[in-house]
Amino acid sequence: MTEVIQKPRRPWVALLLSFLMPGLGHLYNGNTRQGIQFFVFYFLSINFMTFAWLYLLPTSDLFMGILAVNLFLFLFIGISAFRQAGQILPGRELNWYARWYGLFLIYAFWAAFTHLVNPTQLYVQSFNIKGNSMAPVIEEGDSIWTKNAAYQVRIPGTDRIMMRLNNPDRGDIVIFKYPGDESKVFIQRVIGLPGETIEIKNRKVLINNSPLSEAYAVDTNANAEPFRGSPVYQDHPPLIIPDDSYYVIGDNRDRSLDSRTFGPVQYEMILGRASLLVFSYDKINLKVRWERIGTRFD
Repeated sequence: MTEVIQKPRRPWVALLLSFLMPGLGHLYNGNTRQGIQFFVFYFLSINFMTFAWLYLLPTSDLFMGILAVNLFLFLFIGISAFRQAGQILPGRELNWYARWYGLFLIYAFWAAFTHLVNPTQLYVQSFNIKGNSMAPVIEEGDSIWTKNAAYQVRIPGTDRIMMRLNNPDRGDIVIFKYPGDESKVFIQRVIGLPGETIEIKNRKVLINNSPLSEAYAVDTNANAEPFRGSPVYQDHPPLIIPDDSYYVIGDNRDRSLDSRTFGPVQYEMILGRASLLVFSYDKINLKVRWERIGTRFD
């Protein structure tokens, strides 16, 4: 179904639509082929570059390069739609998807698709940190990226594991579902592996009766009160970690609800490994913590 437009296409509308979804501004202009090409190219190139940086070449220079290329492509597509709209005169026939209702349906479908079945979650996901159980390495107000494919590949939009890749290592900072309420996600460090015997004696972690070196641990107060139901870093009797389970503890030992309370975490509950701190905001002093941005955890 086509319609003849009575008014010229508005360049600023094409620009805004392109910023909303790359390629949408070109569909508004009636240039279907170019709109699809720009959308596919932008989507594939940004995802490829992000994957390559996270898993192949995790350097800060490449990260800044990806940001620069992302911004360039974003602006290029928007400016292209803006200039093209000014050249479209009344009397041109446009398909239904170039009308406001068609554009709305296309964007609504894409928004629903990315929300329910986000393909990028196969390998990366962002989290905003609440609480200081991992301070000072990760603090409240930090935003981090995680490698979702560090340990397994899940079917997008589900919790079902499609392929098992690796096992968590000691020292990994992992994102996992809180066993007490799987709607909540926790972030802590793996310190005990399957089959090992873990014990806490005089506030020191022992793995198979050998002290564990933990330069990252914050042990502040031997007389601290329990925090939100979590025991302080007190003595714990020996525990054999079950198969396919991991013992996790927050670095900020006196302010962490972790395996000392809810026990080892099963492999399938682990969602990914913390990789990069992408933003940090101090809510108390109302300022961006620029010095923290770009910190890597792997």
